[in-house]
Amino acid sequence: MTLPGISCVCPTFARPRLLEEAIHSFLIQDYQGEKELLILNDFDRQVLHFDHPQVTVINISRRFRTLGEKRSATVALCKYDLVAVWDDDDISLPHRLTYSWDRYDEEARLYFATKYFIVRDNAIDTIVTVASHGFSLWHRELYDEVGGYRPLDVGQDSDLKKRFVSAVGSLRLVSMPDSEIFYLRRLDGTGSYHQSRFGDTGRAHESVMKCAINQIDSGEIDEGDIELHPHWERNWADLASAYLAQGRPDTPIARPNLDVSH
Repeated sequence: MTLPGISCVCPTFARPRLLEEAIHSFLIQDYQGEKELLILNDFDRQVLHFDHPQVTVINISRRFRTLGEKRSATVALCKYDLVAVWDDDDISLPHRLTYSWDRYDEEARLYFATKYFIVRDNAIDTIVTVASHGFSLWHRELYDEVGGYRPLDVGQDSDLKKRFVSAVGSLRLVSMPDSEIFYLRRLDGTGSYHQSRFGDTGRAHESVMKCAINQIDSGEIDEGDIELHPHWERNWADLASAYLAQGRPDTPIARPNLDVSH
């Protein structure tokens, strides 16, 4: 059986150090089909560079009005019809794409995993049971059918998920053992912003820019041409295994939280 190609979409803004870990997460995926990672950077004080046949970095000098519009532009550039959300501040373990495709619902045209790790201060803190936009896999046909992302900074992700659910009737969730969790969502201790915490769309847009400028002015991040060097700053797969080895039992599947904003 020929595996379908998967496009991983990664909008980014002013956090190249975290992005390097996200790129590394993509490069070590064990998926045997074709895949690509599309990175869209609209921070005009950084020009990102990385040369790899499966990775495309697009730099533009004018900022998108909202993250929703930026996500839409990234999806529009996809080579393949299967799309995986690939946020620039989070970590994916090597089996993410393989696991997602194996459980992809061709009738519904989507897959939502049901668990992820929460990372605080570079350590795994807990496991959350929820179906989230951040580690979803879906077909562009479904995406077009529901109208894609709306022009929002905060809530564009949960809004799209709600419309996916409305279109297919319900999420057909598959129970996920803790040992198969492939996604680590970083909250605290990244040295960067978390856009969903800035409140409404207008305030979030302005606050993210202020954070980026402050980090450049303080020397925390560089400006100008930046050559990316993908790597993990710590072995996240080993950290996940060590956390699970503490004896945490598998958690029951929960009803999907349609209000989650990530």
